[in-house]
Amino acid sequence: MEKTTKINQLLDKIIESKGFKKSDQYAKVLRFLVEAHLSNTPIKETTLESELPDIFGLDNSYDGKVRVYMHNIRKKLDEYYLTEGVDDTYIFKIIKGQYNLSIEKKNNASRKFFTKKLVSISVVALLLLLFTFWLLSLRFLPKNLWSNFMQNKSKTTCYIADHYTVWGRVDNKAYASVHFEGVKTESDYDQFIQDQNLNDSWFKKNSYSFVTKMGPITASKISYWFAQFDKEIEVRMESEFAPNDITENNIIFIGQQKTLDGLKGLFLRDSKKFAYSNLNFILKETNQKLADSISNPISNEYVMVSYNPISKDGNDILFFASNNDIGVMATVDSFTDPEWLNRFYENLPSKSSYFNALFAVKGLERTNIECELIAIEVLD
Repeated sequence: MEKTTKINQLLDKIIESKGFKKSDQYAKVLRFLVEAHLSNTPIKETTLESELPDIFGLDNSYDGKVRVYMHNIRKKLDEYYLTEGVDDTYIFKIIKGQYNLSIEKKNNASRKFFTKKLVSISVVALLLLLFTFWLLSLRFLPKNLWSNFMQNKSKTTCYIADHYTVWGRVDNKAYASVHFEGVKTESDYDQFIQDQNLNDSWFKKNSYSFVTKMGPITASKISYWFAQFDKEIEVRMESEFAPNDITENNIIFIGQQKTLDGLKGLFLRDSKKFAYSNLNFILKETNQKLADSISNPISNEYVMVSYNPISKDGNDILFFASNNDIGVMATVDSFTDPEWLNRFYENLPSKSSYFNALFAVKGLERTNIECELIAIEVLD
């Protein structure tokens, strides 16, 4: 009597399970099979047709409907015992080719079998999911200069050029933030005051610097580019340069080469083709200075994109350097455009090449209208 009660309780649980809850006809057939088992009544195909005419009909057409129902009930029971019924005391079974239901008390071996099967299915599903994500990552990861930034374990620090300022007197009356050309640090400022014989009491050192329009726009662009590959990037001012970044991180510099301080020793250091002064790029072969032409409304300026190894640990450094906003913003836009990058790499022997590339950028009222590659140097 206790066993019968337990079996009926389990039957109610199965009928309320996911596989049977919304299938009234399957639940009715299963209940009939359990009752037949408890009363030791043998079941045949014709028995089901005659006892459950509302499901199987009365025409005895042998259309296979009973066998279909048995097959589907077996599947629903298998799914139930792998999920909601994994801890049930008894197992309801319909052996393939038969119509009688058997009910067996689950032993440890049965439980281990279902648990092992569930674990195996879960592991296979997880592996398939991981494999799919791996394939997708291979498909979308860049295969060009960005590859090392996105794939190696090192972090990337993006330095934005900023300008040193002081709070000072203007025209001996008004006070404002003042920037002296060529002054990049406090020590530069102290030397400048001495060289120019200026009254130091007129000025007060600021605790902040300033960036031009280029700063926030390119920082946002680069951060969004990295986010597309699920890669973090830290943005700092160039005046906050930390020397240990050279050995620990990948580095990107964006801004005016005239502001370079901590990173200036790395810019064009191995170039046989290019050099630079504060304001101009120089072609070494002819010693030609390439001077920007800033006029209204059209301006022409030069930009250097320099991609180099930075350390023996496999980290890289990438410069977007120009003395004006338009050139820097134009090249950052271009180098974060996959289609443009594909065209650019037609100029290089491989997508792993290090290079220095000089661009001429034409702007209209501080908006880029043309970015043309005029000289390139492939580094060994």
